[in-house]
Amino acid sequence: MKKHICNHLAQQLIQKYISTIALFSLIYDSSYACKFEGLIASCHKNVGGIPLQISARINHCHSPLDISFLIKSPRHYRLGDRNEPLYWEHTYVTTNHEESREIPGFDKRIFFCLHAEEKKEDIFKGPTIELVAYFRMDEEKSESIDLIRDNVTIFNSDECLYAGEDNHITKIAITMSVIVIILFLSCVSACVFHKHRKLKQQRMKDEDRQNLVKNMVPQSKSRFKSKKIKRSASSGTENIKYVVPKDKSTDELHELQIYVSTTTGLEKIDFSSRPGKKMESDVVQEENEEKA
Repeated sequence: MKKHICNHLAQQLIQKYISTIALFSLIYDSSYACKFEGLIASCHKNVGGIPLQISARINHCHSPLDISFLIKSPRHYRLGDRNEPLYWEHTYVTTNHEESREIPGFDKRIFFCLHAEEKKEDIFKGPTIELVAYFRMDEEKSESIDLIRDNVTIFNSDECLYAGEDNHITKIAITMSVIVIILFLSCVSACVFHKHRKLKQQRMKDEDRQNLVKNMVPQSKSRFKSKKIKRSASSGTENIKYVVPKDKSTDELHELQIYVSTTTGLEKIDFSSRPGKKMESDVVQEENEEKA
């Protein structure tokens, strides 16, 4: 019971508060006309028993010029059974003819009428806009509420030029950033592909070299004496030649490389040595043979 009484009192207080706001709005409307301060206008009007907050903005950087209007009711104010407040916006282009738009949300049909005309009177300043806006209660012009009757001069300014240049510079910066990123990714991909290809070729060369060495048939030196061949064969020190393709990573001039098997392992034959000069492995082998 107490809860019901409290809710009833709260509803009465809210209704009185809304009525007070509406009364002050009526008094405020009779002494104040909505006018532009610069390019922006803001005022309050009571239309159809509903307090409205009205704002307008001239978009001077647009061509042709246009005017944006926003009409809304306070958040705490509800229209009948609606839970959401009234909210309506519209943009009017100055090159259009007079417009009449119905605002939804009222108990009766209310139209927002607007007419603006652009005039260029002074070349040193800018265009002047003659603006007339009002509310009409029905389709017939029997009852209306004036909203704005004002002349607004648009002064020449570099703001729009700077804004256009900023947008142009921003687009150029974004384009350059995208190009740099694409080039960077392309370079990284090319380097990775080249390195992978080089490693693959080197791996194939190593495999071919190993297969060549494995499949080679050993040939004994015909220039050795039969006595030395027998001794080397019996002692397991027979020299065997291996012919291997040249490694392209080196700067050698010869197309082939020859290796000789010795007791200490494979030893490469140096073609740059003087003729008749014995290899170190041959000297060691002969000394071993003489000792044997």
